Amino acid sequence: MFEFFRRKIEEPENKEVPDQVPFNKLDKVGEGKYFEVHLPIDDPGLVVKRARTRWADPENEGVHPLADLERIKTDIEILKDNFGDFIPDSQLVVGKNQQGEKTVYIIQDRIIGQDLGSLKFDESVNEQLKSFLEKCLDIYIKNLVYYGDNTQPKSLTLDLKGENFIFGTDKKKNNGNRLYFIDTYPVEGSTPSEFIRGLDFESFTFSGFWVRTILDFKRAAEIKIGEYLEKNRGSIPRIPSVPA
Repeated sequence: MFEFFRRKIEEPENKEVPDQVPFNKLDKVGEGKYFEVHLPIDDPGLVVKRARTRWADPENEGVHPLADLERIKTDIEILKDNFGDFIPDSQLVVGKNQQGEKTVYIIQDRIIGQDLGSLKFDESVNEQLKSFLEKCLDIYIKNLVYYGDNTQPKSLTLDLKGENFIFGTDKKKNNGNRLYFIDTYPVEGSTPSEFIRGLDFESFTFSGFWVRTILDFKRAAEIKIGEYLEKNRGSIPRIPSVPA
């Protein structure tokens, strides 16, 4: 995926546990399309995200692969390389789930706090959110690429829902409050128009004055991406394969 990065991916710590379930005591606290989210009963400082091995709803399958170790490694490295301290410390474990199926576990430091769908507006947190969004836009523009015969380029986008941002503290490090982005898979690919339209949808997942920040970012992103395409459309690289 995202061949245009053309760089060596340094693999996060990866432990192979081929013959056993690596976590026997997990308390399920949430689920998404690609992962189930658990808290290990014997270590409240961690979150365990267990990759699904089959779709929860066969009528609503995702477009990205399930339990794909290499893809998950790459996505975590992309996030850590580009967003640094906004991303909680994470490592990967390969083991078996309760059904004996081989799968991938993301072990992530647990962030204790409130998400931006419920947190009361705070200007200092808002400045951190704007810094994160500016990084998103910069990365998006720098990595635009045409795939195959597509007439619109694509680039990296994240799931910028309010619930994916938590203002809080890393329970392992106890290093004070800051803004974190906790959604580590998948890193998406979208055209400029898809990216801009997506921000309208994402704005509904925020509350109060946070919505204004997202919509201000949308307007700024639309202008900046448009100016970039006008000046550089002919020099955007094209590669033959289309990523899954």
